[in-house]
Order: sequence, then structure tokens, then C-alpha cells
Amino acid sequence: MMQGTLEAASNAADWRGDVELTDPGTGDPLDLAGYTIELFVCRPETPKSPLVSSVLTVTGLGTAQWDVPAATMATLCAGTYAAFVRLTDPSGGKDTLFAGQLPVIEGGP
Repeated sequence: MMQGTLEAASNAADWRGDVELTDPGTGDPLDLAGYTIELFVCRPETPKSPLVSSVLTVTGLGTAQWDVPAATMATLCAGTYAAFVRLTDPSGGKDTLFAGQLPVIEGGP
């Protein structure tokens, strides 16, 4: 599992991002057919109660993208939130790929 801080997002704009998944042994892109990849944003004190969730769209071999609309981002006040990316394989097995922080800033142009 990777840990870190995502790039800051505005609560007044669409928030888009992408992930690239590779086989740790070979470095080859993973075939994501049949997998579900989800993004969750939560208050740090309530990580099991997502405020924002998004199912990522597979965009190519080993790549997927999230797209959270501005109307959903507007529900978040400025601050730092917990963020998680979870992969569910075709048999239902779950793996957390990323756990970290998402800074949300107020407004923007």
C-alpha cells in the first residue's frame, strides 16, 4: 500500500485524477478487466464513513481515472481529509492501494 498526500483540490471545481497500476514483479501494466477501483474521501476521525466516493473508470491497460464533480466537492469544507483507493478483484477480494491525505482548499478562480 502506498501512503502520502494527494495534490490539493478545490471545493469549487471538478476534481480529476488518475492512477497507474503495474505488476510489482515485472513492471508491466495490470489488466484491470473485471476489477473495481474506488476512491473514498473521509474525515480523518471517521474513516469508515465516506463523504465522497467515486468508482474509477478504466482508461487503458493499467490506468484508471476518477472524476468528482464540483457539486460533490462543494460538500467539503476547506481542510485535510483522509483519502483511500481500493481495488476489488473479480472474486471479491479487496486491497487498499493508497491511504493518505487530501488537502481541500476553499474556492478558486
